[in-house]
Amino acid sequence: MNQFIPPPVYCPFPSEYHPAVDVVERHSQEWVLRFRLVQAGGAFERFRAARFAWLNARAAARAEIADLALLTDWVVWIFLLDDHFDEGVFGRSPARIETWIAQYLAILRGKNTPPITNGPTTNSLREWWSRVGERSTAAWRERFISVAEDYFAGCRWEAQNRATGHFPGLAEYVVMRRQTSALRTVFTLGELTEGVTLPAIVLGHPAIYELADVANDAVAWFNDLVSFQKEIERGDPHNWACVFARETGCSTSAALHCLAEAHNDRVRRYIALEHALPTFDAITDRALRRYLHTFRGWMRGNIDWASDSGRYQNIPPTAAGYLDPIFGNDASLDAPANG
Repeated sequence: MNQFIPPPVYCPFPSEYHPAVDVVERHSQEWVLRFRLVQAGGAFERFRAARFAWLNARAAARAEIADLALLTDWVVWIFLLDDHFDEGVFGRSPARIETWIAQYLAILRGKNTPPITNGPTTNSLREWWSRVGERSTAAWRERFISVAEDYFAGCRWEAQNRATGHFPGLAEYVVMRRQTSALRTVFTLGELTEGVTLPAIVLGHPAIYELADVANDAVAWFNDLVSFQKEIERGDPHNWACVFARETGCSTSAALHCLAEAHNDRVRRYIALEHALPTFDAITDRALRRYLHTFRGWMRGNIDWASDSGRYQNIPPTAAGYLDPIFGNDASLDAPANG
């Protein structure tokens, strides 16, 4: 099969990466193996080829190493969870997804009801959240839980769509993609990686909120562009180009070029919004400028990472180890959808 080459995109922000990326990459590999999120064979090969630490090192090039490790572990956890939800039987069973979402939210809220399963995803999340607690405030953790709830709501939505055969229209997809991307969680982690604390009045300002949505769209839609071939091959309807082609009746090629231009429009809108931001006091304005580095870092870093990551290359499922049993001992819950 020929390698899919997406149309070029516009993103004028400078490329960066953290000088300690190799340290964080080693930490990430040790972390997933310690908690058995990735085990052996094809799954570990895919994980190493993805080079997730390089994505986060590009997005948070100025972070302290401990905070970059926190960001990377969360992003890895999300990617591995998404692989199971997208490609395993979980993604077609809203009830099964809900069982695990309830446990994840219980961990984040510091509760033990429902009883938490001792499995790779729950044990790793518990350990990660304990490290977050050492480097964050209670108010920040409440904000993170709120956006994590949005992400999990997006997971439920996708599972329900697959279970019922619902194909979303573009307007519905654009709104829900902001949740399924999980980018609201990594933007919130940007306060830690940039070392800033912004008051609620700033984070909730309509101009800042729109800026976050536009950056979310740009990153998520570029992801849809580079993951298009993978999602077409597995019959997943949750991709901007797939939705657009189905809704308009245009060709796949036309839909992909429309997606690239839609991404470019989001980047241009982001730049215009940045130029028109309101001013606050001097201290807040300095903190806000650092926080905006998170948005720019993700928009630019995601593009750079995709060009040298094995995540979107044609790496076919293997007979053993394509999806490790990361939810616990019941392997039947983790079987590939087509396996």
